[in-house]
Amino acid sequence: MHITRFLILVYLFVFASCKESAVVIDESARNCNSKSKTSPKNIVLLSDSVNAIYGTWNHIETIDNQWIGLTKPASNYTVSKEATISPNSCFKGSVFSSILVKKYGDWDHQHANGYVLKPLGRDVSIGSVNKIYLDIYYDSELSSIPDLDKIKSVYGHLLSDEQIKNWDNGLFNLDIQIFTQNKNVMAFNLTLKREMADKWLRIEIPLKNMQGWNKEKKPIEYKDIATETIQAINLTAETKSRLVYRNLDKKNFNIETSPKLFKEIAFRIKRFELEIK
Repeated sequence: MHITRFLILVYLFVFASCKESAVVIDESARNCNSKSKTSPKNIVLLSDSVNAIYGTWNHIETIDNQWIGLTKPASNYTVSKEATISPNSCFKGSVFSSILVKKYGDWDHQHANGYVLKPLGRDVSIGSVNKIYLDIYYDSELSSIPDLDKIKSVYGHLLSDEQIKNWDNGLFNLDIQIFTQNKNVMAFNLTLKREMADKWLRIEIPLKNMQGWNKEKKPIEYKDIATETIQAINLTAETKSRLVYRNLDKKNFNIETSPKLFKEIAFRIKRFELEIK
């Protein structure tokens, strides 16, 4: 039976105003329990049978003054290394679930929690990878993402409308950052609109479309580090610009009195895969 897939080309504006692009495929029209057919050359980092989570972190041990404004008890932000059975969706297999948090205010612990993935048992060069495949479910019920009106209500007396517009989009942002042995980075700040929530999506991200920078934060290209080996892949919640209020208004920022706001993105991953050329 032929099933039509709806392709949505998503253009994302991120760090240093560079344009990135990914293909987002709505998987809701097909049997989401079926397994994707991929090349045996590809390297799977997360699936129902592979777990390449090297580590996780979580700075939210209790809802103290630093975290006032979060919408859930502290225990909800723990990032587990283990898979669980997917609830409340058509897919009933093992998934990796979390609620990741990004601070809007201060850069200290701005990425409150996150994942670190590492390819298992082999060296993988940047240049050997064509694409990232990510099967993800954006859970709107468990997410708490301030829209632009909310951001303006908190920071509008401190920043202009233009500054706020360039700072964030009020949407789901998952930042995928690939680190090499020389501390160079290839990154993609994935944006999902609200209408993409509560369904399984397949994200296809060509590495050549990812943004790169070195340890001095100077731009680099995919081809510049093609021979370098992938050391880790981090997953974190983000703002559109990867900035916080403190970056935008260092003169007036005050750790005690500046407003606090948080982006909480809830999602489940059933597959994370590197397509090898």
